[in-house]
Amino acid sequence: MRTGHSTALFLVTAALIAGCGGSGSLTPTFDKITVVVHGAGTGGGTVVAPDPAVPTNCTLPGPDCSDNFDDAGGGGVFSLDANPAPGSMFVGFTGCSSAPGLACTLAFSASSNDTIFNVTATFDLITPTGVNLLANSGFESAVTVGTQPVATGFWRGDSAYAVGTDQTIAPRTGAKMLRFQRTGLLPGAGFFSSQQWQLIDVSGLAANIDAGKVQVDASAWFNRVAGDAETDTRFDIRVLTYTGTPAGFPADYPTPIDATADIVYTTGDLWQQASLTNTLPAGTRYVAVEIYAFEDIFDDAADPEFDGHYADDLSLVLTLLP
Repeated sequence: MRTGHSTALFLVTAALIAGCGGSGSLTPTFDKITVVVHGAGTGGGTVVAPDPAVPTNCTLPGPDCSDNFDDAGGGGVFSLDANPAPGSMFVGFTGCSSAPGLACTLAFSASSNDTIFNVTATFDLITPTGVNLLANSGFESAVTVGTQPVATGFWRGDSAYAVGTDQTIAPRTGAKMLRFQRTGLLPGAGFFSSQQWQLIDVSGLAANIDAGKVQVDASAWFNRVAGDAETDTRFDIRVLTYTGTPAGFPADYPTPIDATADIVYTTGDLWQQASLTNTLPAGTRYVAVEIYAFEDIFDDAADPEFDGHYADDLSLVLTLLP
């Protein structure tokens, strides 16, 4: 076949020349080399052969693609190249003689037999689907007190802290949970909610988001002490979607593309869930998950402003729709 580009042509040409003139003619015998490319993973891309004599050009995800070419029986080496689609990353090849980087090298020996190569190319989405994307989702480590975050991967917001069992309320799972302390950074009347935010960069799914193919499911569990007639009851979870990048969140916060929320009015000493489902709107490049404890009963200026209000086991999962 080829090492480089010319081996197969040389073998075929030599065979044809040997068969010209004289007392007889020699008909060359060709081996059929078949390449079957399978796709795997959550993402997509193309697999192509840089050698024009090899007709492989596959778009994944999609059906397996099968191509073949003829070899004069001399054996050879050829390669396939992986090109991830926007929003996807290349994970690797299997079924290759060797697979350096984005390339798959395939080698076959001189023979009089047909050869079939089964190659699998795995592409994954940069922003994965089907997994919980929230860091510290159970508040097993500390949260940051401050203004709106400008980066992904942590909770930041009004005064709150991670605690173990507190005022007879035990974490729903794990050793810790979040306790909401105040409606701002300092105690005082006039504010009505204690908020925590976490940002998720979803720009790796841009093409699918803009095609209306990315669903978001978010949930949170809330609990509070039974308290008295002035004990607040309301908790919220919201998913806010934005263009741009997480660095712009403080300025972007008041004007999301879309905001989806669920509210739960708790009965006290019982873990209750708030959850929501939505399709990310076109243009979404990052998401803010926001949780609240609300002063819906009494606006308390004393510290702590909340009698004993908790959150645990948050989740945000993206699903790629058909």
